[in-house]
Amino acid sequence: MTFCQLFWKSTSLLFQKQDLNKIQVKQYISYFHLIEQYLQCSKFLNIQIKRLNIVSFFQKHKKVQLSQEILKVATKTSKIDFSNCFQITFQQIIQYRCKIIQININYFDFSGGGFYDDQGYFKKGKWIELSDKFDYYSQVTYKGQYKNNKKIGSWVILWNWKDINQQIGNGLYDDQVEGDSSIKVGIWIEQSDEFDRWSQIVNKGEYKNGRKIGKWVEINIKQNIICGELNYDN
Repeated sequence: MTFCQLFWKSTSLLFQKQDLNKIQVKQYISYFHLIEQYLQCSKFLNIQIKRLNIVSFFQKHKKVQLSQEILKVATKTSKIDFSNCFQITFQQIIQYRCKIIQININYFDFSGGGFYDDQGYFKKGKWIELSDKFDYYSQVTYKGQYKNNKKIGSWVILWNWKDINQQIGNGLYDDQVEGDSSIKVGIWIEQSDEFDRWSQIVNKGEYKNGRKIGKWVEINIKQNIICGELNYDN
């Protein structure tokens, strides 16, 4: 079973390549928000990469050289998404020897994560995951259980601000459905698309077969008032 830990930070990441075709690659990336690390043994560092394209970043800045080995590995990744505050999540395991890639990470303020099965592909047990729009002002996470890579039972939605982690939502997943993913069912409270420090809005309503139905209300949790309604076709 492989443990995956997610780190929240705003410092820098060092990529260092040594003793491979006598080429060295060093580049600092500042203000990134998420790294998932897999350390299965002391000789290997396994990283799953989804939104970070190392090649595009290095070519854009034109300050480093890349060997064919690095190009071959990096082209397996997908698109680049660099901004003042961005998130790196992961898709596939790429294995490097620690002598080739060294990653220095410091000053962690947030951690989460969970476990994969022995093959490293399917999530299982308790997990804490970051929202798609996770950033400094919207530190929203999801906490719940996985079984056979599907979300099961009750999940809670948490928002961290100034080291205070408060529950802002929750709901149920049904995993007894066809396909690779579970679906939301019953009453849910979930953060709005623009949820952050200044817009603390959550939406409350019902899911049926994974789709929103009926009337949903918008709630300002800071002021504890209903501030709007949304209607969905059944």
